[in-house]
Amino acid sequence: MRWFEVQASRLGGKYFDRKYGSGRADYFDYDVFSNGGLANYYNERTGSYYNVKRYQTKNPRFNFWDLGVPFLSIASIAIL
Repeated sequence: MRWFEVQASRLGGKYFDRKYGSGRADYFDYDVFSNGGLANYYNERTGSYYNVKRYQTKNPRFNFWDLGVPFLSIASIAIL
């Protein structure tokens, strides 16, 4: 996953853990969100307690264009 997707997953997971998970045994679990596995809450969309999808919250992937595009844009504006 790209760096901005990882950042969004991490921020969203931490928000839900803080708002709906901490201290509640039957709701959101950040570890299950990031690693997958059996959750304490019932997911109505999937109809299951098992969280199949694992949301990546660390080790983002960077690409040349993540830094290349901003620098090329600034350089092209500076030339004009």
